[in-house]
Amino acid sequence: MMKVILIAAGMGTRLLHLTKDMPKCKVHVRGKPIIEHALDIFKELGMTDISIVKGFMKEQINYPGTKAYYNDDYHRNNILASLFYAEKELNDDVIVLYSDILFEKNVVEKLLAAEGDINVVVDEDWLQNYVDRKLHPVEQAENVYCSNNTIQKIGKHLTAAESNGEFIGMAKFTKKGCEILKQTYHDVVEKYKERPFQKAQSVSKAYLTDIFQELIDRGYNVNPVVINGGWREIDTIEDLKKAGGTITTAKVTPEHRRGLLKQKLNGTGFIRVIEAHSGISAIVANNAILSEKKVAFDALWISSLTESAVKGQPDIEIMGMDSRLHTVSQIMEATNMPIIIDGDTGGDPNAFEYFIQKAESLGASAIIIEDKIYPKKNSLDAESDQTQEDPRVFANKIRRGKHALLTNDFLIIARIESLIAGKSVDDAIERARHYLEAGADGIMIHSKSKSPQEVMEFAQRYHQLTKEIGITKPLVCVPTTYNTMTELELQNAGFNVVIHANHLMRATIRAMQAVCKSILLHGRSLEAEEHCSSVDEIFDLVGFSDIKNKEKRFNGGLSK
Repeated sequence: MMKVILIAAGMGTRLLHLTKDMPKCKVHVRGKPIIEHALDIFKELGMTDISIVKGFMKEQINYPGTKAYYNDDYHRNNILASLFYAEKELNDDVIVLYSDILFEKNVVEKLLAAEGDINVVVDEDWLQNYVDRKLHPVEQAENVYCSNNTIQKIGKHLTAAESNGEFIGMAKFTKKGCEILKQTYHDVVEKYKERPFQKAQSVSKAYLTDIFQELIDRGYNVNPVVINGGWREIDTIEDLKKAGGTITTAKVTPEHRRGLLKQKLNGTGFIRVIEAHSGISAIVANNAILSEKKVAFDALWISSLTESAVKGQPDIEIMGMDSRLHTVSQIMEATNMPIIIDGDTGGDPNAFEYFIQKAESLGASAIIIEDKIYPKKNSLDAESDQTQEDPRVFANKIRRGKHALLTNDFLIIARIESLIAGKSVDDAIERARHYLEAGADGIMIHSKSKSPQEVMEFAQRYHQLTKEIGITKPLVCVPTTYNTMTELELQNAGFNVVIHANHLMRATIRAMQAVCKSILLHGRSLEAEEHCSSVDEIFDLVGFSDIKNKEKRFNGGLSK
């Protein structure tokens, strides 16, 4: 019986935020993950001996009845190396394919009927796939040149003019073909090691097309199984959108979201947080990612300064906690990241209990309250007098808050304003002792100095304190003023959470001012376009594109 090997180890970097914490093959297209479309076709054809090579977020790829192989070095190798993690399955007739392609059943049927030991599916109508495909241009196709019913050349190095087809990411090997493939692979591993192999910089970085070309160069027949359409690669957001896939972030339940921050802290010991003040700013933050390294923000900060500013109000604790909860709810509806709330002073202890219970039930993960007298003034104002609360009174507020919570997932973090108020590091450390002993889930040290010296001293002494009293809790900082410090430097100094507290709101003001000035200057909006996102991008961000795809699918406009 024909075997199947699905290669699903890669990170899917060009799907950006959608694969930030999800394998590429699990991204949804037309109501289910990409990989499940393939599994359903194989099941329909009676093919049940299926192996999946997993790598990035491997724990999310779980299908009963399939075999699992693990490429834990996925971030350093490529598709060919991934295939050979399942080498023991290359002992009979087998279909090998990428897990990020959609295809019709007749593509597999045609491949199954093909003769020869090594057969590769080639789309002759391939150029149609690149019409208006801007994010994955034709130059990136795995091109094929066929002559006399055999493949002569294959690989991304071939130009469109040199090609008459595209490899779709699906091939079949007979038992003999598998032996040829294995022998050739081990030979080139020994021969080339980490030197360039075919068009790859090394064997470990090679594509399947590199080994196919090697087989061709060694005189083996690599046969094309020619199709005309009937498949689609999902490589970018653009591809996913065209395929009817879901391009907005998947939502999570309040219960699931609430515990995410604690899980991340326990898992990595360090998280980066970015401010959000509205649904759209939260979506931008949620989607932000350096795709190649999967570097992204871990949580969102709901700041009192930015929430007040967006409403055109000063940050002096006049907005009220109900306004903050409304902003939290709005952001939760648009994102799936954990949320940390700026709770100002927490207000009256009774009101504080009410507020954190509401925030906890919404699914927020934490609140940070500052040890100043209500009503507070923004800490970054150089001219404001800052009056701190008696540490024993503030500690009691923490105790009451902890007692009011219904779960262990919601964190209450104490923000120490000693350095803001012009007091010493000694005062800040003594307050930290009070708050930790009262049950605080973390300590935030705040400073408006451009020098990180006092903050660094506090961090060193804080960790000595935690050892002394036997209470270890995360340390938080907001390096708005001492922004020459990198996250790595702060992490090495002992900080567990770094909050970038107001940058998105400040950026919107600068951009809006530029647009207003440009329109006034030119008497039209053409020149302002460089400062503006397109309407289509807005449609994508807020889910309008997904709605259109759903309407097509549920109204019968798309195939199953």
